[in-house]
Amino acid sequence: MNILITAGGTQERIDQVRSITNTSTGKTAHSIAEFLYENSYKNIYYVHADKAESFANAKENIAFVSSDDLERALKDILRDTHIDVIIHLAAVSDFIVDKVVINGELFEASNISKISSKDEVELVLKKRSKIIDHLKTFALKSTPLVIGFKLTNSKEYEDQIEQVLALSMNESVDFVVHNDLNDIDSNTHKTQIFFRDSLVFTGETKEHLSKNLLELIKTYTFNLQNFTSYLSN
Repeated sequence: MNILITAGGTQERIDQVRSITNTSTGKTAHSIAEFLYENSYKNIYYVHADKAESFANAKENIAFVSSDDLERALKDILRDTHIDVIIHLAAVSDFIVDKVVINGELFEASNISKISSKDEVELVLKKRSKIIDHLKTFALKSTPLVIGFKLTNSKEYEDQIEQVLALSMNESVDFVVHNDLNDIDSNTHKTQIFFRDSLVFTGETKEHLSKNLLELIKTYTFNLQNFTSYLSN
């Protein structure tokens, strides 16, 4: 089985030395990759942020900086390689820098070398399409299982679930791992895994998450109908 894991956060360039960044470290993705490798899943393609740790045992490591870099890397792998499971943990920016206004004058971000600290600056952001929505269409050699992640920041459970369902009911995603910032600290990493609107796994730590994903992958066995039967038993 070939598994593709994405890790870490994207950086969207403002000028040649500054960027909008996501603070994701990629550590959760790395721990999942290690756990799956130790449990006989040796063919792991690891696409990681350039500032996140690579995975030494990966069949292939590919680093990315921006969301465009990440999308290109995923297109290349999924075009040429049979991938069975995609675990998409990369924290992809919802926005990219469209234009930069410097002292009232409009510039393309790609054309700016370095903005002076003396300048008055405004950023014009553009919403980016969700990469996860396109992963199955990128896959020319297979029909991969897609596992997405949804991080919320709300103490209202109903609000959390509303955000999760917005992703889990999307046909481009098969399973969604949910966690909330209020449930994460140095000792705890609560997660829930949803199949559509059904809660199928819960865990309290990163180790639980890895074990649950392993169970999910084993149960799936290349056929989502098997998992539906599993849920009904």
